[in-house]
Amino acid sequence: MAGTFFVLQTYGIENMLLIAWWLNRHAVHKKTPELDWLRRWALHYGLLGGTDFRDAEMTGADFSGSDLWQAQFTGAILAGTRWRGAKNLHFADTDTYDTPLQAKSVRQLLVSGIGENQDFSGKDLGGMDFSGMKLSGTNFTDADLSKARFIDADLIGAKLTRTVLLDVNFSKAKMSGVYIGHWNIDKNTRFDGVDCEYVYLDEAGNERQPGT
Repeated sequence: MAGTFFVLQTYGIENMLLIAWWLNRHAVHKKTPELDWLRRWALHYGLLGGTDFRDAEMTGADFSGSDLWQAQFTGAILAGTRWRGAKNLHFADTDTYDTPLQAKSVRQLLVSGIGENQDFSGKDLGGMDFSGMKLSGTNFTDADLSKARFIDADLIGAKLTRTVLLDVNFSKAKMSGVYIGHWNIDKNTRFDGVDCEYVYLDEAGNERQPGT
């Protein structure tokens, strides 16, 4: 009887370990949407001892190449922060308070600098630094990019329809073929040295200016 109990107990432990492994893989690593609550919980209780940037003023900070394993960014101000080549950003606490870094696609873009033909429509990406990034054909329709930086970025064919672009710096960006219908710019939106041969005034790409 004791032997049988031991076998059942061991079998139960193995099952629990297997379940834990599966949940870790899908909730934390793969970020399965249905398990987002579990990922938040796992990160929250696994962040003890990580570098603490909670509520910090991090404007213009440079984390390029840094290892951000278990770093905490709850409530931090991250405008203009650079993340190129940062390691383990997906293991940092970036979800709380719905920060711009919450979405996996945004974190991958900021770390790799490559986002051609990706869809960021409707997202709040205000203050992010996209300088030098490859963003040709990227969809920013209805997104809020206020105070973002696109210095020397490749935005050829990008969709900026109805995009909020207040106080955005496009200096030296490549912007030929950009869709600009109803975009929202102001006097602080900078276009110094922009390389742009033509734009589209409508979403369908029928109204080209200047025309062919």
